[in-house]
Amino acid sequence: MSIGPNFQLGLKDGIILCELINKLQPGSVKKVNESSLNWPQLENIGNFIKAIQAYGMKPHDIFEANDLFENGNMTQVQTTLVALAGL
Repeated sequence: MSIGPNFQLGLKDGIILCELINKLQPGSVKKVNESSLNWPQLENIGNFIKAIQAYGMKPHDIFEANDLFENGNMTQVQTTLVALAGL
């Protein structure tokens, strides 16, 4: 699976993020929503955030769902992914 040319749009539905944490910690996200509707996409992002907290991420390193979903703070999204890579 590819993020594609637009980082924010490629991650916005949360599917790739859920698949990522499930590779690192199998079973972290039980159900990944593949819907194009906003609510299931936000649920994916929320499930990813909960899973990385359980995986050991520090709260100050974790982006908020709207940082990604509404393109509010992509720097924080990148910071989260870099911190996750360092665990």
